[in-house]
Amino acid sequence: MSVVNEEKIDLDAVPEIVLDSEQETQLAEVLARPYHREVVRDEDGWVARVVEWSGCIGSGDTATEALGDLEEAMSVWAASCLVDGVPVPEPIREDACSGKLVLRIPRSLHRDAARLAEREHVSLNQYISNALARVVGGGFQVQSRRHRLVSGMVVTGVRFKTKRTPLSGAPLS
Repeated sequence: MSVVNEEKIDLDAVPEIVLDSEQETQLAEVLARPYHREVVRDEDGWVARVVEWSGCIGSGDTATEALGDLEEAMSVWAASCLVDGVPVPEPIREDACSGKLVLRIPRSLHRDAARLAEREHVSLNQYISNALARVVGGGFQVQSRRHRLVSGMVVTGVRFKTKRTPLSGAPLS
């Protein structure tokens, strides 16, 4: 049994995905690509995900079990895409990111960020880099129950919670 939108479902009752020989070949090619996998520990065990595939998640009591569950979820996720004619995202190329980014933001946000950077005695570039690093690299904590992928659907209850602290690390008053 697993949970989808707070409803219990029998995973054995989920329709089987049937691929033709061309789709089976495509599936093998997709699964052989160098996708980025991320494994983190949460209060219920371990959660693994494919960074490039939104919603493709595996879980387990150990990191190894979570990665094994993820491999199964990847097969279902990619097969669902192939059957539905949805393109499977390509792996992120490491060399595609130079570290330089041109960004358009509202003037008011630019002004507010510049003021905060000045207050913390850092450049605007450093301030924005730190802010982005906190959000992307760990400022958010995932609180979750067990995860499972069923025919392209994520089966879970996930909430995001962030700690409010200024970039300097000093506590908020």
